Amino acid sequence: AAPKFAVLISDVVDVAKSHIACIDNKNVGGRRLIVGKDVKKLVEWSQIMAEAMPEYAKKLPKKELPNFMVKLISLVDSSAKTMIPDLQIVMQTDTTYSEDLLGIKFKSAESAMSEAAKSVIRLGLV
Repeated sequence: AAPKFAVLISDVVDVAKSHIACIDNKNVGGRRLIVGKDVKKLVEWSQIMAEAMPEYAKKLPKKELPNFMVKLISLVDSSAKTMIPDLQIVMQTDTTYSEDLLGIKFKSAESAMSEAAKSVIRLGLV
């Protein structure tokens, strides 16, 4: 099971392209831009990765942990503590402004995550 926790998914290539596009773009003017297309919960990550690599589907979480379980686990696992303030919060983002300003269409979370997962396997990290 996975905590009820969500994050913005950004493709590393989109991040790199965005950095380069900001260098010569005078319209950016020091603004902070959202780079990434979709916000996904951890259990949604698992579903995307299971579709991209069915041979690893059995090892991925399929359900969400109740919040009290995450809080209980955080007593012995400090990495779980960092999630507690954001449990069950799902960000709403709109990258239209960033995409228009930089002239880049960001990849979907599904595309970014499946490419990253395949790369991890190709490099023998799993």
